[in-house]
Amino acid sequence: MFYFYKILRSLLLPPGIFVVLFLMTALFVRNRLIRFLLMVSALLTYLMSIYPTTIFLRNIVVPKTGGMPEDVDVVVVMGGGLTDESISRLVKGKEIHDITGAPLLITGYNDEVKMMRRKLLSIGLDSTFLLVDSSSRNTFESARNVSRIIRERGFDRVVVVSTDYHLRRVMEEFSKYGVDVYPVASNPRRGRIRDALDLFPSMSYFYKNYVYVKELIGALVFGFIK
Repeated sequence: MFYFYKILRSLLLPPGIFVVLFLMTALFVRNRLIRFLLMVSALLTYLMSIYPTTIFLRNIVVPKTGGMPEDVDVVVVMGGGLTDESISRLVKGKEIHDITGAPLLITGYNDEVKMMRRKLLSIGLDSTFLLVDSSSRNTFESARNVSRIIRERGFDRVVVVSTDYHLRRVMEEFSKYGVDVYPVASNPRRGRIRDALDLFPSMSYFYKNYVYVKELIGALVFGFIK
C-alpha cells in the first residue's frame, strides 16, 4: 500500500502529471511533428524528475573534494538567503567548529547575516568565535570581502561551507584572490539509487536537477568547468 500510494502520488502531482499528459495527448495527435515534440517533452520532463539524473548532474557540477586539513584556521559559511539552505550551511559550519575549534566567518548581506548570527548563537556558538561580513550581496562579493579578511588576519587553512552545487563557483571566485579553500558540502547526497521510487517523477528531484542544470550552464558560460 505504501508503494502504491507513493507511485500514484508521483503520477498525479507535478511533474509526473505533465509526463502523463504529454504521453496521453501524443496518442491522440495525428500531426507527426507535434506528436514527436510531445514525446520529447514527456521524456525531458521525466528525466529532469528522477534521482538517477540527480546523481549524473551532481557528478558533473560538484567538484571532487578531499578531506579537511588537520588544523583549520577559519570556517567560512556562505550565505544562502533567508532559507533552509542557509540553515543547513550554518549547522554544518557549527559541526566543523565543534570538531576543530576554528572560528566561524559568516558572509552575506544585511538581514541575511543577522539571521545567520542569531541561528549560530542559538545553537551554542560562543560569540567570541564569530566573525561577520555583512556587506556581500552575492558569491563574487563574498569571495572578495572574505579574502581581504583572511589576509588581514593571516588565516591560511580555510574551510568554506556551502551547498554542494555552489562549491565549484566558490572555489573559482576565491582562487581569483589567491586563496585556496577546502570546500565542504552542507548537503551530502547519497550516490546510488535506493529503490524503484527513485525512478518515478518527484518535484523534489526536479528542483534539485533544475538547480544543477542552472549551475552547470553558469559554469560552462564562465569557464568554471573545462
